[in-house]
Amino acid sequence: MATEHKISNRLQRLIRNKNDDDPLALTINLKPRLAQEQLVEAKQRISSLAAGHSSAEFISISGTIHCLVPAARIKELEALQTVESIDVESEASQEELLD
Repeated sequence: MATEHKISNRLQRLIRNKNDDDPLALTINLKPRLAQEQLVEAKQRISSLAAGHSSAEFISISGTIHCLVPAARIKELEALQTVESIDVESEASQEELLD
């Protein structure tokens, strides 16, 4: 069975150029329709991976968690069953906001 890749290509390229301890700003998309206890567990686990760098901010309307995680811990995020995808945190450009 093929391995499911949850880490975006952009993030994979960025990880190659970082030290293991370098924190990366991430957007973590959770799988849709998770039970409340699964959400709580996912938030706690992701917060523990981000420990010392930031608290994990959960945005319920989009089902995303935003946080800083050391580069070396991203593979642990990918292994979580509740995570659908992981990408680099990015802000919308002015052009995107005006469209």
